[in-house]
Amino acid sequence: DFDADHDLDFLVGGKGGTLLASSLRGGKFEDATQSLFGDGSAGEQEPCLEDFDGDGLVDVLHRDGSGFRMRKGGAPEGDHHFIASPNGPPISGDFDLDGLVDVIWSAEDRVASGLLGIGNKEPLPLNISGGTGTSTDLLVAEMDRNQNKPIALEILRLQEKGLEIWHDPAPKNKAMRLRYVGKKDNPDGIGAVVELRKGALYRRLFYRGGTQLLGLGKADYADVLRITWPNGVVRTDLDIEAGDPFALDLTLGEQTEGLIGSCPFLYSWNGEECEFISDVLGITPLGLPMGPGMLVPPDHDEYVLVRGDQLQPKDGFYELQFTEELREVTYLDRAELLIVDHPEGTEFKPNERFSFPPFPTPEPHLFDTPLAPTSATGSDGKDWTAALAATDDEHAAPMRTLKGQYLGLSDPHWLELDFDEEQTKDAERLRLVCTGWFYWTDASVNMATARTPNLDFVPPTILVPVQTNGVEVWQPIGPPVGFPAGKTKTMVIDLTDFLNREDPRLRIQSTLTLYWDSLRLALGDRDGDQRVTRLEAVEAELWHRGFSAPIEMCLTDQPERFDFEVLTKAARWNQHPGMYTRYGDTLPLLESIDDRYIIMGSGDALTLRFDASEAPALQPGFVRDYLVFLDGWAKDRDPNSVQALEVEPLPFHGMGSYPYPAELSFPDDEEHQRWREEWNTRPARRLMPPLSGEALSDWFAAKDLPALATPKR
Repeated sequence: DFDADHDLDFLVGGKGGTLLASSLRGGKFEDATQSLFGDGSAGEQEPCLEDFDGDGLVDVLHRDGSGFRMRKGGAPEGDHHFIASPNGPPISGDFDLDGLVDVIWSAEDRVASGLLGIGNKEPLPLNISGGTGTSTDLLVAEMDRNQNKPIALEILRLQEKGLEIWHDPAPKNKAMRLRYVGKKDNPDGIGAVVELRKGALYRRLFYRGGTQLLGLGKADYADVLRITWPNGVVRTDLDIEAGDPFALDLTLGEQTEGLIGSCPFLYSWNGEECEFISDVLGITPLGLPMGPGMLVPPDHDEYVLVRGDQLQPKDGFYELQFTEELREVTYLDRAELLIVDHPEGTEFKPNERFSFPPFPTPEPHLFDTPLAPTSATGSDGKDWTAALAATDDEHAAPMRTLKGQYLGLSDPHWLELDFDEEQTKDAERLRLVCTGWFYWTDASVNMATARTPNLDFVPPTILVPVQTNGVEVWQPIGPPVGFPAGKTKTMVIDLTDFLNREDPRLRIQSTLTLYWDSLRLALGDRDGDQRVTRLEAVEAELWHRGFSAPIEMCLTDQPERFDFEVLTKAARWNQHPGMYTRYGDTLPLLESIDDRYIIMGSGDALTLRFDASEAPALQPGFVRDYLVFLDGWAKDRDPNSVQALEVEPLPFHGMGSYPYPAELSFPDDEEHQRWREEWNTRPARRLMPPLSGEALSDWFAAKDLPALATPKR
């Protein structure tokens, strides 16, 4: 990863020249050779790739005439030339385990020659004497992994007469054995970047699987050990002892499975605390592929249900918190609060459904309390009737979930429902009310699925029984109906024209990891009996907040929820590079849908307040719920998301798809130019402090510390 943007680049070379192809993702690359090699090349032999000088960037060491040339990452003017007489290609590593990168090469009449601490201004020459003749090949490895002996490296020397192993009988320095296991990424963790810091000592290692060593010199422990997995998730551990800590604590080397991108979060003040409602704008992903060459068309608006008990006035205002806590950028163009009063005994639901075009209509649904199924049987043979009778956080889970690269998918499964035909036979309208939550897949899962035989992303499909030649078969009523767009949301499917009222059985089948909380059947039609009052925000304060701590769940079928009052001790990831909306009052940007929106990054929060005095008095015989209307988009930084590295290119309502075609562009009229100049004035923050010395000094010097703030009220 030559440009440190968390994707892999290609260095190609040989007699024909050198090409550094920098990944732009989505199968596209650009020629970045000039940035590293200037007008030169990497020679004909494969070079060494290491962070030789400890600045956190990849350097290149290659044969060049009478010696070696070091190309410093991002700085061709910093090249160094080393005089040597190599008989073979250079081999890099920390051979004396002092924490600095060394280089050796084969030489005549000795085991090897080299330079210790080659990234220093004055590296130390190294000559390992012994043996005769010239080596045909060298290899450096830890051959004796005895936990009762000091860690040491051996040099393996291949000659015509056989193999020689040279070892240090009295190693002076200490080291740490690394052994990582990938879960979400490849099982060997190949492609992760490991960083170690001890005092002023810094070492960066591109992890290639297996057991690898990091030298500590005389130190007994590392101050900081950080791994950045290929999917961008970062784990930082403090005070890790030398030796074999991964053998003592197996969880130390395991990749944590979890979401790094889905959508921003919504919280509401319920009278006692700020309560987590759900993730929102999940229907608006930008640059999300379903497979090679197939991108998800993003929707842009959503209605989110907030129950009456979840939103209460605070100091005369209804208060919502809209937060960006994943590795994403959010573009929010509109926010509005709708007060919905409806008759007692009825349920009010928006259609919180993710589906491919045509997108669901925004009309909400009102109905009398729906029927619970008289029976609900899963493809696993279990009875799920009680679990599906009410929305109570008790979920039906008839599936075997897949893990790792397929997280969010399951084996094909179904639930078969039956309802009381005495209740359904005279119903004019039938709607299936589906409440549950979906464990979001991401771009990498979608791409892996598309390339794996006999594995498919199949959203829920409704089937009904039909008779064919005297045999009952289950027949789909149409294409997949979509799925709940986040954590504990409801989608409403109209089955009036499909369900046999005298045999009201149906199946809902899928390959997604979907936990259904309730599947009920609404009879009749109460649409129009609700009274809706729309409130405009009177305050919209954008501020840096940090990241909410997840609430520990006892059961695996529960969606991950977050505690607004408790922040994590450290940032979870950095913001996308680019320009964001300035902190402070942003109310003018939410007044209309006009592509002049708020741009939020990881760790940002938007406090929205609505004047509660504008709410009408609740009439007798009615109950109150709320809808939050949101218009915008979200973009994560998954390695397989397209055009996802930076804030730009900006989305807009007329784009049709993202990335949008070359003939289209973001509006560039005077109004939008002024919006960029006046509002998008905040550069991205690097929330996690870098570990390399020079970068850390720059981080402090720039005062780029994520000082936590609170909104003005």
